[in-house]
Amino acid sequence: MLLNTQALIFVRRRRRWLVVLVAAVCVLTFVFGAWKPAVPPPPDGQAAQPIDWGPSQAKTESPALPELNVGAYVTNIKNIDLLDNQFTIEMLLWTEWSGDLAANPSDELMILNGIYDGDIQRFERVSRENRLEKSWSLYRVRSSVVKHWRFQRYPFNTQILHVNVGLENPLQPVNLGLTQEGGFSINPGLLLSGWSLD
Repeated sequence: MLLNTQALIFVRRRRRWLVVLVAAVCVLTFVFGAWKPAVPPPPDGQAAQPIDWGPSQAKTESPALPELNVGAYVTNIKNIDLLDNQFTIEMLLWTEWSGDLAANPSDELMILNGIYDGDIQRFERVSRENRLEKSWSLYRVRSSVVKHWRFQRYPFNTQILHVNVGLENPLQPVNLGLTQEGGFSINPGLLLSGWSLD
């Protein structure tokens, strides 16, 4: 029993010395680390010379990108699936291309947050016309779309359905935007049981 008591006292004393040693090292590090030699003033009281970075680079402006404006008319929303985090949307989508008619990228549009599985997503061109130096295209689109539902305020929550339309190649030099007149609208006769549209 006496041996165990002496070993315990020795361990406690060793811990005390260890604590004192760590505290001393911290104090010395602070004292010597905070001390920095003063920077000598420039000779003859002159101010420091500015750094010469060389000639400035002229700003280069990229050429104006052709515009591809997109508009949508939602005709139907169905298959709202809260468990699988998805819904299905049907819409008419139109594009106005102001660039070279042969380089019209409208056929490369896709639903970026859509689900691609066989025939689930359909992006079918219905018509293409040239109007006032622009190419106008109309598509019929049906796609299942990923949606992460938020139920923090259930049953009084509000859900915003996002449908992201973009190009297959995101690096394609195109200025993608909304059409000026009626860029987005919903069929006024669209009814969703259990939901209200705003």
